[in-house]
Parts: sequence; C-alpha cells; structure tokens
Amino acid sequence: MARWRDTDSATRTLAWAVGIALLVTGYVHVGVWGGALPAFAPADLVGGALGGLAGGIVLAFAEAREGLPAATGAWLVLLLTLCVGYVAGAALAPSAALALVVAAWATALGGALLRARTRAGGRT
Repeated sequence: MARWRDTDSATRTLAWAVGIALLVTGYVHVGVWGGALPAFAPADLVGGALGGLAGGIVLAFAEAREGLPAATGAWLVLLLTLCVGYVAGAALAPSAALALVVAAWATALGGALLRARTRAGGRT
C-alpha cells in the first residue's frame, strides 16, 4: 500500500488538530453537558481520562506510524463525537463525554509530537 506523503508543516498539523480538539471540547460542553460541567464521581473522572488518553495515544501513534494524512486521528475523534453526541445527546455518560474530549486533545498533541520527532529523524 502506498504511503501518504505528508507535505504539511508540523505547525499546520498542530493547528488543525488543536482546532478540532477545541471543536470537540465546545461541542461536548455545550451540546452534551448543556453548558455546565457535570458532577463527576472520582472513578468516572479517572476512567474517562484514562480511556480518552489511551484512545488518543493509539490514534496518534497509528497516524504517525502509518503515514496517514495530517490530523486524521483528530478528524476521526470529531466524527465519533458528533455521531455519539447526536445519537445519545444528554443521555451520554459524563465519563464517556470526558473520554472523547481527552482523546481529542491526546490525539492532537501526541500526533504533533510524533510527527515532529519523525521529521527530525527519530523513529515512532
């Protein structure tokens, strides 16, 4: 399979990914949580954060390792957030919504770091 030739700069890739992460954060905050942070049980907070972090790291690593187009992982998280948010809406568990937000940010920042390292001659 031919690998995608990524010609975007690391800064542009980071800008796209952070912009998408901001969209995910805003959508979850306003569309799912109704503009107010819900009360989190400590276990829900930890579970949502760890789940989102794991998902974001996997997407960022796959994006950098497989040479996918810039911000592919962030776009996938945005698509998942919009679909799940539309279907579940306010019934979405706060920990699941938090996991989506954390995944968006982990994908954005992790992907940018891995791409910068790859461009500098390092291995992913």
